[in-house]
Amino acid sequence: MTLFVCPNCGFKDYPCWRNHRHQLYTSYCHISELETFDPKLAGEIRARAPTERLPYQEGPYVYVLKPSGYVWRVTLESYQNGAFNRALTESDRYRHRLKLAKAQTRFPSNNRSLSRSVGK
Repeated sequence: MTLFVCPNCGFKDYPCWRNHRHQLYTSYCHISELETFDPKLAGEIRARAPTERLPYQEGPYVYVLKPSGYVWRVTLESYQNGAFNRALTESDRYRHRLKLAKAQTRFPSNNRSLSRSVGK
C-alpha cells in the first residue's frame, strides 16, 4: 500500500481517493474502501450520516457520506467558499432531470424535436 505524504506537514493520504469527474476539487471513494484504509475516519463519518447528514471535518478536509454509499471530500478552504454546497444538492438536480425526462415522454407535444417531426 502506497501512502501519499505531504512534504510540508506530513499529512498521509490513502490511495482509495479518486478525483470526481464533474465536481472540481472534489475526491470520492466508497465507504467500504475507506473502512479498509482508515476505519477510524469511516466510523466517524458513518456515525453522523444516518441522523444528521452533516459534513465531518478532519484535518484539511471536509467529508460527507452520500446516500449511494460514496464519501465525498473537499478541502476546508473550498468548503468555506461554498464548493460543497453544490455537491450536497447534486442528487436534487438529478431528481429534477428525471422528472423532466418523464414529463417529456408522457407529453410528447412539450418536446420540440417530436413536435417538429409530427408537423411534417
